Amino acid sequence: ASASASAPRPLLWRDPDGVCTAEHGKEQRIALVTHASADRLSSVVSQQLARWRGPFSLALFVRSEQDEAAAGRWVLKEPLARRFVDVHLVRSLDLEPAVQALGRVVGGSGAGEGSGA
Repeated sequence: ASASASAPRPLLWRDPDGVCTAEHGKEQRIALVTHASADRLSSVVSQQLARWRGPFSLALFVRSEQDEAAAGRWVLKEPLARRFVDVHLVRSLDLEPAVQALGRVVGGSGAGEGSGA
């Protein structure tokens, strides 16, 4: 078996009409785009990355500074992540104060529960 047969090759999109710019040539890599939470990095995401071995865009949902630190450690220890992955951190909004404020506004307007009407 030749060396090229043993190494996985990235999937390429070949432009049948040849309209890609000269800057990019006629072959474009296809990127895998996915999302996950920090607790899935070492298991699910690492497995996907090992199978894909190509451009990989990851939207990572983080709920805490510990999640952000875990993402940093994963990228540092995972050679394929350093080579292929663009990580986009997505933080959850703390909506509880806004929901409570909305409840006070609605409750204080004389309508709905808690207004005494």
